[in-house]
Amino acid sequence: MKAQLLLRRAFCSSVTPSANAKITHLLRTSQIHEARKLFDSCDSNSVSSWNSMMSEHFTNRMPREAQLLFDQMAERNITSWNGLVSGYMNNGDMEETRKVFDDDASHGSWTQVGDMAYAFARGGIHPEQEAIVKFLAEWDGLLREAGYNPDCYVEEEEKVDRLSERYHSERLAVAYGLLKLPEGVPLRVLKNLRVCRDCHAAIKLISKVKEKEIILRDAKRSHHFKKEECSCKVIAEVQ
Repeated sequence: MKAQLLLRRAFCSSVTPSANAKITHLLRTSQIHEARKLFDSCDSNSVSSWNSMMSEHFTNRMPREAQLLFDQMAERNITSWNGLVSGYMNNGDMEETRKVFDDDASHGSWTQVGDMAYAFARGGIHPEQEAIVKFLAEWDGLLREAGYNPDCYVEEEEKVDRLSERYHSERLAVAYGLLKLPEGVPLRVLKNLRVCRDCHAAIKLISKVKEKEIILRDAKRSHHFKKEECSCKVIAEVQ
């Protein structure tokens, strides 16, 4: 047993890329316990391996172990945070999802597509940023035809960005969900601040024009948009 451990350590220390590939292979073939043994025996692992190991623990309904892995990461990236949020979402633990979301102040909004969560921030770069912004630009015209009139009132303490900088994170998250989710699937968004009045009005219209149910949870309340109606009833209450 000791010899096997030494052999694994020698393998991991000297050929880290190969070890990471082996860990990935074991996880993809549902051999989580073997993958964890190899992972723990390595002196160093790539961020990708840490992320994969954490996600697989969530998949196997082991959220506590997944959280411990996340806490132990010396380095994290956007995939790390997305994996943590997705893991708790898919395990049905929205309380922990919200805690993680609040801790990661660098991202303004998240939306879920399939079994993954995606983060959006004002000024942030998303792999499909060009398609998202193009989609929103096209929809601006359609929304105006449907009666949308941009509201330039934004409370300074709640939104440091101005509408002249175009799209807030919740609008980007909604656009991405509309691009990716099939018809009939509700679009869910989490936001770390209160949704502004302008975005609230736009999302109400989107829910009607796209016939899409949109559930947005901001720092104050949940907003359930459907057929141009919102569960908060009064737009002024958003402020």
